[in-house]
Amino acid sequence: MMIMNKISRRHFLAATGAITGAALLNPLSGVAAETAEASKVVGKKLRLAIVGTGGRGTSMWGYDLMKSYPDYIEFVGLCDKNEGRVETGKKIIGASCPTYTDFEKMMKETKPDVLIVTTMDSTHHHFIIRGMELGADIITEKPMTTDEKKIQAILDAEKRTGKNCRVTFNYRYSPHRAKIWELLRAGEIGDITSADFHWYLDTSHGADYFRRWHRLVECSGSLWVHKASHHFDLLNWWIDSDPESVYALGSLDHYGKNGTFRAENCRTCPHTSKCKFYYDITRNQNYMDLYVANEKYDGYLRDGCVFKNDVNIFDKMAATIRYKNGVQVAYSLTTYSPYEGYRIAFNGTKGRLEAWIQESRPPSDANFDELVLFKNFGKREYIQIPFGTSGHGGGDERAYGYMHNENKQIVINPIESKIVARIFEMYVGGYSSIQISEILNAEKVPAPYVRKLNEYKKNREAKGLEVKEYKFDTDNLKWRISTINRLMHNELYKGNRRITFYKPDPTKSYWSSI
Repeated sequence: MMIMNKISRRHFLAATGAITGAALLNPLSGVAAETAEASKVVGKKLRLAIVGTGGRGTSMWGYDLMKSYPDYIEFVGLCDKNEGRVETGKKIIGASCPTYTDFEKMMKETKPDVLIVTTMDSTHHHFIIRGMELGADIITEKPMTTDEKKIQAILDAEKRTGKNCRVTFNYRYSPHRAKIWELLRAGEIGDITSADFHWYLDTSHGADYFRRWHRLVECSGSLWVHKASHHFDLLNWWIDSDPESVYALGSLDHYGKNGTFRAENCRTCPHTSKCKFYYDITRNQNYMDLYVANEKYDGYLRDGCVFKNDVNIFDKMAATIRYKNGVQVAYSLTTYSPYEGYRIAFNGTKGRLEAWIQESRPPSDANFDELVLFKNFGKREYIQIPFGTSGHGGGDERAYGYMHNENKQIVINPIESKIVARIFEMYVGGYSSIQISEILNAEKVPAPYVRKLNEYKKNREAKGLEVKEYKFDTDNLKWRISTINRLMHNELYKGNRRITFYKPDPTKSYWSSI
């Protein structure tokens, strides 16, 4: 173990350039991080706008950003076609900015640095392209868009305007998925030859796609695009290649026209007593405020019937994929399973790596995911990865100071890394953990624990439960002595873990401030 008081700043930065483990694509990373840091230096905040103030836009993006990065960002505008929902979204986010139903007017009046697009999938391209034309970098919810023509139009606009569009794929940053990536990159099973990947959505989560606008292929591009894009992103990342050929099948066998009865939505349905898919939206006060109270403006029903005749997306899918590096993949997606999770297995020239990841579990089950590593001529190894504490298998939470770049490599977060580096410098300079925490708190530097508080609140609110503030020690929201000590004794920061090293690319702007 390295003696802490002998660590130099140069050694720390060199060590942390080689990072592994879980990391969330920081909402301020990539297109926004450098701008945010520069703005902080001159006393200005990064100017953000959101178009699309539904559940995802107001919670994961709006509310969480406001609570986690108040010293770095400000919302200058919120836009939605539903005038009631945008006003409700403003209250949920806690912003003080103006609201709009006219996107062009918002962009021209507010001139945001970054536009966050969380509208219906089929409309992403319009707001992405026009947003870049009006001077903003873009962060968009996955998928980027729904077909190849719209994708090409976005790429052309990016080149034409010189602006950047970043798509958020948070699944890859959960702890066990990052570990799979690490083991594959370390060559533990040799060269990857094939993979089996089968995803199961349960009768709660899976059915919900058939209640919402996602049930229409013209809106979501189907679950091949809206949901499975998560899975294909994982495969591309794990395999480190691009698909060369794809053969796919799908059908609608369970939802939509296959039901024996139907209604417009659950609240007006006469069959609630015998329908296993009945969804009582009145138990979720957030949805009542955001959707039900604003139905009068556009008629959108958040609790639509899963058996409506207009459902035209597949509810089961399968694909055979061949990658450019020769890897073959068998993939499937089922949307009406009694449980939620997936089975994954990679075959290689030296062994096999597999896992059965259960995303819906009884509370009594173990608190870890398990990977099994088989060597062709050796003993099997069981690798237990603690659950992530946030959504998407822990992908919504990140290790403090880290992110992924556009090349899918785990690198230093240019904002948080400065805080980590400063902590180590102060310690090397003779400051105690007490003194370091006092300095950071006096400067109102956000503490890592803020993320856990935000996740707790979000989960409680999503379930319509009271948020009990006393559950959290208010001191946890500040930098604590124990937080400082854990950070300085983390083998990840000190470079003592087995990792894959990526040298900084001096041509990339996000390295310029590190």
